[in-house]
Amino acid sequence: PSFFGQHNFVSAPVGSSPQATPNPNEFQWSSSPKQEEEIHVPVLRSVLCTMIQPNLTVLCLKNLSSLNSVSQNVFEEFRGFLTSALPLLPRLASLTLCSHNSRNSLPQCTDEHLALLGLHCHHLHYLDVSFNKGVTGEGVRKLVPGPGMPGCPGLTRLLLFDCAVFEKELARVVPALPLLEYLGYKETGKVIKSLHRAVE
Repeated sequence: PSFFGQHNFVSAPVGSSPQATPNPNEFQWSSSPKQEEEIHVPVLRSVLCTMIQPNLTVLCLKNLSSLNSVSQNVFEEFRGFLTSALPLLPRLASLTLCSHNSRNSLPQCTDEHLALLGLHCHHLHYLDVSFNKGVTGEGVRKLVPGPGMPGCPGLTRLLLFDCAVFEKELARVVPALPLLEYLGYKETGKVIKSLHRAVE
């Protein structure tokens, strides 16, 4: 036998397609259309869930923005993943969910997700949710410790560029985060002025 083995061929009409037979040393041609095999591609949520471990401390999903525009059902799939994942990450210390075009690309988060951080991730010290229009002052307040809400008192860096948060709302949150060293916000100067006026 040659290097490629011995193969027997049968003649077939033009336009037919090769069909593999149980014998690996034979090929047959058939004029019947080949049946398409169904390919199961895992949904985004199942892929992302493989990263979730109880001891996870750093979760950075900003590279999902390289997927460019995605459909609405993918947005819903991602939000569902985030909703189910955050309560499973009690040791999470750093979370990055910034997206420069959050209307059309991932990652995305909302006030609901900030509330979950305040309930389950009180070791968080770095949070970047920049460019997420679904993040408002109401959600940011959920990061502050309060009755029934452990919050994230250890936050040292909070990035909120281009979110739907007003400076007066942040001025009420900042004093309740005593370890905060860096506030990523386009109107940080106005926040500081509001704080000074409150002191006066």
